[in-house]
Amino acid sequence: MTGTVRVEAVEGRSAVVISWEHTVHKGDTAAAFQYLMQFFEEATGPLYVIVDLRKNPTFLLDETFSAALSGPFKHKMLKEWLVVGAGPTPRVVSGGA
Repeated sequence: MTGTVRVEAVEGRSAVVISWEHTVHKGDTAAAFQYLMQFFEEATGPLYVIVDLRKNPTFLLDETFSAALSGPFKHKMLKEWLVVGAGPTPRVVSGGA
């Protein structure tokens, strides 16, 4: 998937990476989470999701949380989220406000 938010499988692993550009276009996060749902639906076992926020993205947290909570966050094939990055946004996303 292309755009300002990318979703890619990690070859040889039960993992998917979601990476954000610094500037995120409206709607790209929701589209990425919908694409992530396809990975879950096709998975033969639980998947780890690596949330790559190292580019310090600027996005609407309410839109992002809404998109995540409405599907992928509750999916039975989600093993665990791993949030990568430094600064306030990764701390909020990982629940470490």
